[in-house]
Amino acid sequence: MAAAVYANSLGGGLLYDDVNAIRNNPFVRTGDVVGILTEPSWWGVVRGPLWRPLTTLTFALDHALHGLEPFGYHVVNVALHAAVSMLVLAVFAAVTAAPRIALASALLFATHPVHTEAVANLVGRAELLAAGGFFLAWRAWIAADAATARGAAALPWVIATAAAYFLAMCGKENAVALPAVLAFADVLARKDEPLAALGQRRAPRYAALVATAIVFVACRGAVLGALTPAPDLLDNPLATLAPGSRLMTAIAVIGLYALRVCFPLWLSADYSFDQITPVTSVLDPRWLGGLAVLAAAAIFTRWAWRRLPAMALGLGVLGLTFAVVANLFFLIGTIMGERLVYLPSAGFCLAAGAGLAYAAGAADERRGTWSLAFVVPVGLVVALFGVRTVARNAVWHDPIGFFTAMVA
Repeated sequence: MAAAVYANSLGGGLLYDDVNAIRNNPFVRTGDVVGILTEPSWWGVVRGPLWRPLTTLTFALDHALHGLEPFGYHVVNVALHAAVSMLVLAVFAAVTAAPRIALASALLFATHPVHTEAVANLVGRAELLAAGGFFLAWRAWIAADAATARGAAALPWVIATAAAYFLAMCGKENAVALPAVLAFADVLARKDEPLAALGQRRAPRYAALVATAIVFVACRGAVLGALTPAPDLLDNPLATLAPGSRLMTAIAVIGLYALRVCFPLWLSADYSFDQITPVTSVLDPRWLGGLAVLAAAAIFTRWAWRRLPAMALGLGVLGLTFAVVANLFFLIGTIMGERLVYLPSAGFCLAAGAGLAYAAGAADERRGTWSLAFVVPVGLVVALFGVRTVARNAVWHDPIGFFTAMVA
């Protein structure tokens, strides 16, 4: 399904941010591996300092194989999205023990139109690699638990978890949220185990992941000269707002993200200055809408905690991974970008799949079957998502069509 709905993106060109990250990037053109690993190589020399060495290395490999011919780059992106979708299926099947919910979640993820910017736009590969490493690390974490349960050595799987986690952050830094997600999943699944006992049992593994994150942050800081490079007015106008207006505007943006994830009809590649005007009043409906989204997420998580753990887990994944890019706790390089919800949307898809199963009366895997009450709604949503994704891919085909859509 992932390959099918993105097949028409394979004929797309190099455009928008691809020009700076790939075509005009001397590290990519020369295949300078040392420079990619030790210098701010994401944008080359034309924009602010960023370091995503794994993604840049894959671009350099693409360039070495086929130059600037776009087709090969797009094949890699679509293949990566298909692989991430399969990892989403594997992880959610393991943590929910509900194959129908996991499959529905993975199908929704594979076809969701909000992903077009991450898949059809070549620089979106950073999101694909971060999410792929994130779920690969989670799968290795599960394998470590399985090894412990059968009395085998878990250490190799813990090392694999840490390695995949580090590579995910080298794809893009937002994968740093993995330890928080794993801790949330542990707490949700602990049943009657006291929190203190859970923490003591898991402490060595948590420590390994935290140490991995510290090493990555230290490497990134050494390369960039700063932990979080200052955003500019064009990409993130939040940086120029007073604290109150900044917070209200960031919360308003959460409402905009929620609308695009739940009803992906209104999609855009540009939310920079001055697409989102600042919130200056507590009566602004955008700010109130963002607050409503936060409240609804908290309420549904609390309700589902015991009744529908798969939904609670999905909302936890959504919230914890989105917090890194939400501009609530620290400012990132952009005020909003649909590519930024690629990883968080996996949590949304899990929550949605669990919700559809619950509505069909099939939340408990021991009762019910693949009933029409479940299959038909999932199939309908996947079909609608697929049609919208195919249509949206066309926007990323060439510069004239892309910028025409941007102006509109």
